[in-house]
Amino acid sequence: MPVLDGIGVLESMRNVGDYRCVVVLVTDIGDDELGRLVRADASAILYKQGSKDRLFKAIDIVRIGGRYFDESLVQRLRALLSQSSAQGSVDRLSQREYLMVLQVAEESSNRRIASDLGIMNGTVKVTLHKIFGKLNVKNRTELALW
Repeated sequence: MPVLDGIGVLESMRNVGDYRCVVVLVTDIGDDELGRLVRADASAILYKQGSKDRLFKAIDIVRIGGRYFDESLVQRLRALLSQSSAQGSVDRLSQREYLMVLQVAEESSNRRIASDLGIMNGTVKVTLHKIFGKLNVKNRTELALW
């Protein structure tokens, strides 16, 4: 069996359909590794040097279905996404799709989005995947940061 680092383990989990919440603690992280963690749908990414209160806050947020990233990591991710030449354009989105992007950024669940827009939960899932393609993002986290 190959030896994997923490990111590799998370990627392997996702590849076999294991989507349990994962909180990742880092000391230092490069842009490539940060991108891999986001694409692998890490539930939280924070620096080990932070306070235990921040770790408890991240765990509480993840436990109820949210995401948590240290603010400096959020800023780096936004910069990386804005630099991406492959990033899609908001002009490609319909009004409903744009509203969904805003709700994802506010961490609304699919069920909440469906209720707010008066559509079925399955329609939200399908539409979000179309939005991912239009904006060239891989998951809800990248979409929220977009």
